[in-house]
Amino acid sequence: MKNLVSKSESLDKSSNVLVDYKSVDYRGFVFVVHHAHGMMLLRCTRKKNKPHHWQLPGGHIDKTEFVEA
Repeated sequence: MKNLVSKSESLDKSSNVLVDYKSVDYRGFVFVVHHAHGMMLLRCTRKKNKPHHWQLPGGHIDKTEFVEA
């Protein structure tokens, strides 16, 4: 398993958090569950070569989002 903090870099000058966010593709997803309707999924219909499918909301985390979290 790849060590995610092998190339530790400070996210900003005031932070003590050391994480390699430049060479690792971090992703974030949201799990929304309604008591009556169940889990929220997004219907994907735009890709011509793929059939319609369902996905969780979320995706790639940008540097600014990573630092703010």
